[in-house]
Amino acid sequence: MFSGVGGMHAATLFVLLATIDVGQVAEGQNRVVIAVNTALDGKGEVLRDTRIVVSGSKIVAIDPKASPIDYDLRGLTVMPGWIDSHVHITSSFGPDGKNAGMGDATPEAAYRAAANAYATLLAGFTTIQSMDNVVALREASARGGLPAPRILSITEPLVGRGEQTGTPEEVRAFVRKQKDAGADFVKIYASGGMRQTSQTIPQQDLDAACDEARKLGLRTLVHANYDAVHGAIAAGCTQVEHGLGATDADLHAMAEKGIYFDPQAGQLIQNYLDNRARYAGTPFFPKTAHPACPPDSRPEDGLWYRRARWHARSQRRRPYQPSARGWHRANGRSGFGELPGRRSDENGRPDRHPSAWTRS
Repeated sequence: MFSGVGGMHAATLFVLLATIDVGQVAEGQNRVVIAVNTALDGKGEVLRDTRIVVSGSKIVAIDPKASPIDYDLRGLTVMPGWIDSHVHITSSFGPDGKNAGMGDATPEAAYRAAANAYATLLAGFTTIQSMDNVVALREASARGGLPAPRILSITEPLVGRGEQTGTPEEVRAFVRKQKDAGADFVKIYASGGMRQTSQTIPQQDLDAACDEARKLGLRTLVHANYDAVHGAIAAGCTQVEHGLGATDADLHAMAEKGIYFDPQAGQLIQNYLDNRARYAGTPFFPKTAHPACPPDSRPEDGLWYRRARWHARSQRRRPYQPSARGWHRANGRSGFGELPGRRSDENGRPDRHPSAWTRS
């Protein structure tokens, strides 16, 4: 779907709500016509003075003579729905304002996840990819039971534990289990925190996981920093997440092999600095919020902080590491052909990053 953006919050909200109504009405009428003055087509072109014809959940035609007009959005700019390729939709701050973590099975946690999904939709994101198991939320959204983006979800991550990860055949069986359980993709943790440079999953296991997933038609997203970036490239996995310590040679190799790169480009650190008091003392975070140190660091580790800030700045300068999250190939092309978005990044420890869920 297209979502609208305008100069004023009220105008923006109107277009976003109109987008939601279009999706609901379309299922019943099977045809909706939207009149626009200006629309971005997601392929680099600007459409002028035309009409968008929607059938069901798909845009089926651009026809300036289509009628009757169901929604008149002339005077606003209409653009494709945004895509966030890395979210933790179950993450939230609790009633006390502190980090409540993610993956909790309480009714309150389910309400917060549904609220996060709704807020994400209102922000203009019509597709998200969850690093946590939200299959139930995915199905509720697909049935129209909850106002939420289209959701892609894992069922269970493959976490590298050195030699305890298992044999290659056991890893292949694990991947097949994910397919049977309804996973849209497989999340693999091939490295640890931001200061840990070693690969945590044996290379033969990573090779087996990505090969088996490929045979099953599943994509593989690899949490990989430093050494693990090389390992993910060698294994031919679908996508590298984060990629701290990736070299120029790594980036060129990703481009040559058609591997997607989903970098973290500063928001990780800034999010925790802005909300340090809310994370302090919660799982995977230090007990006290030192003003000069982000999470996953020691209070005395000022050098790490300075290096991290330099890394964030240097990533923003690199043309092949865009600052917005999205499915970018290493040569800068968008994998979806739509405008990707970002919300937040994750903690250095595997997938324990509760997002503040601020709008992009």
